[in-house]
Amino acid sequence: MPLEIPFIDREEELAHIDRVVKDWGAKRVLCIHAGGGVGKTRLLQEARRQESGEELTALTVANIIDFDERSLHTPDNLGRMIALMLNERIFRPYLQGLQNIRKMEFTGMSSERLSQESLINNQTFIHCFNILTSYRRVALFFDTTDALVGTDIRRYLIKFVVKLENCAILLAGRNARKFGANLQSRIGKKAEVIELKPLEFRASKSYLRRKQSRLQFDLDSELTEKLIILSCGRPVLIDLAVEWISRQIPLAWLTQCDLSKIKGLSANELAPYQKQFEKELVLHLAKSHQLIDWLMLLLARIHPLNCEAISILAGIYEDKAKILIKQARDYAFIKTLPGGEISLHEQMRRMINVYVWTELDSDGARRRKESLLIAEYLKSRIKTLREQIRELRDTREKDIEGEKEPDLDQFVTHEILEQELWALKRERFRHLLYADSRLGIENFARFFDEATSSYRLSFRKSIVDLIVEYQTDIFKFYKQWHEINGWDSTRLDDEHLYMIKSRQVKYFLDNGEYKQANKFAETTLSQESMLPEQRTEMLILRGNANVRIGQSVQALDDFDQAVTFSQDHGFEDKLTHSLNARGWANRILGNFEHALKDYLEAYRRSLENDTWHQTASILNNLGYLTALKGDSLQAREYCYAALNIWKNLDSRRGIGAAYSTLGEIYKLFGLPKQARRNYDKAGKIFEHENDLEWLSKIRCGIGEIYLSNARQNINRMMRKTLAHELSMAEREINWALIHAPEDLQPRALFHKARIHQERKEYKKATETLNECISRSRRIGDLFFDHAGFLALIDLAWDQGQYNRWQEFDREGDARYANYTENSLRRFHGASLRKIADLAISCQDYEEALPRYRKGLSIIAHYEVHKKYTVGQQLKETDRRIFSLIDKKTLSWLGTELAEFWTRNGLISKSPDAMLIFHSWKRGGIAELTWNSTNVSDYDC
Repeated sequence: MPLEIPFIDREEELAHIDRVVKDWGAKRVLCIHAGGGVGKTRLLQEARRQESGEELTALTVANIIDFDERSLHTPDNLGRMIALMLNERIFRPYLQGLQNIRKMEFTGMSSERLSQESLINNQTFIHCFNILTSYRRVALFFDTTDALVGTDIRRYLIKFVVKLENCAILLAGRNARKFGANLQSRIGKKAEVIELKPLEFRASKSYLRRKQSRLQFDLDSELTEKLIILSCGRPVLIDLAVEWISRQIPLAWLTQCDLSKIKGLSANELAPYQKQFEKELVLHLAKSHQLIDWLMLLLARIHPLNCEAISILAGIYEDKAKILIKQARDYAFIKTLPGGEISLHEQMRRMINVYVWTELDSDGARRRKESLLIAEYLKSRIKTLREQIRELRDTREKDIEGEKEPDLDQFVTHEILEQELWALKRERFRHLLYADSRLGIENFARFFDEATSSYRLSFRKSIVDLIVEYQTDIFKFYKQWHEINGWDSTRLDDEHLYMIKSRQVKYFLDNGEYKQANKFAETTLSQESMLPEQRTEMLILRGNANVRIGQSVQALDDFDQAVTFSQDHGFEDKLTHSLNARGWANRILGNFEHALKDYLEAYRRSLENDTWHQTASILNNLGYLTALKGDSLQAREYCYAALNIWKNLDSRRGIGAAYSTLGEIYKLFGLPKQARRNYDKAGKIFEHENDLEWLSKIRCGIGEIYLSNARQNINRMMRKTLAHELSMAEREINWALIHAPEDLQPRALFHKARIHQERKEYKKATETLNECISRSRRIGDLFFDHAGFLALIDLAWDQGQYNRWQEFDREGDARYANYTENSLRRFHGASLRKIADLAISCQDYEEALPRYRKGLSIIAHYEVHKKYTVGQQLKETDRRIFSLIDKKTLSWLGTELAEFWTRNGLISKSPDAMLIFHSWKRGGIAELTWNSTNVSDYDC
């Protein structure tokens, strides 16, 4: 084993950590940020030793958790480790919860239900933790947070830290500053970041002296000074230099370097010497033929490695591989992971790849050959892992048949194997990209699609990042390769380029980067050499991006072209997809009948072709459209049918979409409890992948429920309760405004304006509604354009601005002069009724009457939602005008409207209106007969 690394000159940081750890009762998070090789891990080790040695009995100090261990990249594995380290008895409910979840998986429970139970059990972990910290303070230490980039556990860790109490949490890594910024936005000053600086000259000298003492040899003073200057305060470089010198490996350049030339140089002037020093520290590996040095070169390109991997890649027996691993562990720059695998220190990896491989293999031929060998090894490892996973599943099925109790350890193993499987796929993909671009790109397409169907968005991100990293080299090499072999490089490049570009567009769409998706799609579509099927798919993708950035008219054109291409070339699957997409665009633009026609045709084709994912998507879209058309029962039937299909397909994203749409439907029809229940189910699924588009819809919908509750119960609520409801609504809608794509912005702005209105912040409400209308017009959202207009009329009423009725009347005439779409005529009717309320309150009785007649008649014919029927809207008019006009005028109004209703055969359309008219005829108040309902908030 290597000698322990000295700990020098970190007393200030150690004291700071001590204060954080001993701040009893408070949650304190300390993020330790530093570049590679400065000593983050060593600081954590010393801090833990310091705190563990305290006699403070009310402090529990956990072992350091190193995220280089890939098995800890899943929430359950991490939670289990922490629970067992801290107090197994206290965490028994959480550990039992893990066992119960495994039993559910054991019995074939759906992934959606398992996801919900997992989220509930995560809350149990937090509860158990906070029970423990009610009488003991806990200190947790996490190292190598940079290993979590592109993993699900990163988001989980942040959420988990936010909810813990009476604890000190230390996070160390090269990205700790980002962790700190994220946590500070959530918990403020409870989280702080410190940056670990390189050692000062004196401290470096002391560190070097201590290192020599432990290795029992001395360096001359000149070499000592050169080492200190060139290492720039990074202990890892001092360790490496001393390691080689102690092993009698010559460092000729360092010996020959003139000390007088480097003393007193500025940082910029010293930089070339420092690079040469780094190169000198590793360059001998290029000339060595020893197996241990070959292992260093290999570890720079693939890590971590175990005995089996080294045996296969080196072509040696396992016994010899074990000896080699034991030998490697004696080096200070080798890290041994809990599972026994070994890995190089990050700085050693960097230096070997930058300096040694470029010298040893200038044209990359050896590395490409080696990468193919590594890819083959990883392929066999992936196959083995799949077999192990299959065996575990087979065992589970046999246990089910025999009604045997599930083994928790088996399920923990299953999770670790799954995590390892995806990590190895990424590593194999990286080596294939380097070794053979064609194979790499084809595997990219396959891995990407596999991850999409498994809803593993973080894995997709990691391989997209690799494509971006390698893209220039890929096509440079690819073209050379095909020219040498005499192939049609142009056609092959185009085909494989499309494999990349199309999936990058999909990635950007799912990641909320809609403008980037649109830009990539535009660039790809500009290529004349695209195949018709590729062009059809890319038109659909660009249409999706156009909807998200608020260009619905352009999106409709894209989908229209895709339909035409599909019909002309017989692309049956693409035609179904295109019709569904065109129906979506038509619905957004208010063309409900066109949308229904497209959806039904797409539905028929999906059933004929057994494309069940498409069928479920179409049914979900039909559900929402049918709700907008006023048929609650049919809408829910469509959505529940979609939900069942997606459950059978085990599509978590589809299940979440169905629950979200059900939440919308229940909300539209005034069933807030059922709406919230479905929103919560959807939210739990989408939170897991941080799917911001769907989460924005859900958060906006929940905000609307809070707002509706406040508006409908305004007279019964205590002021404090009302303020709380409005505050909760504002919180949800503000979140949606920050994260929602452009097409959802008008909806969020509309309801934010309503919150201002309830608070009597009329200026803010007016400004927000005007912005809502402006954005709606810019993106072609007719619904919130018209809903915003109605809300402005309501604002005028609330402020007593009755004389503005003529202004609104003129705008209404302009808005509805040529519009024929039935789905939006209801807005015309409502606007006339509201304008008439203003006019009659100004005593412009003769002007109000025809507007009441026309508006109420339109509502009777076209309004499909119970909340906004004639009877409901008349109740609002009754509340408004009863105290503002005399009984004689009210009686006249009731008489005129009753006669109009009878004469035009409207009694069958809305018989309840006649009760209100007759109440007015008698000069009475309709509210004695009817319950009051607020109908000014159009949300459907």
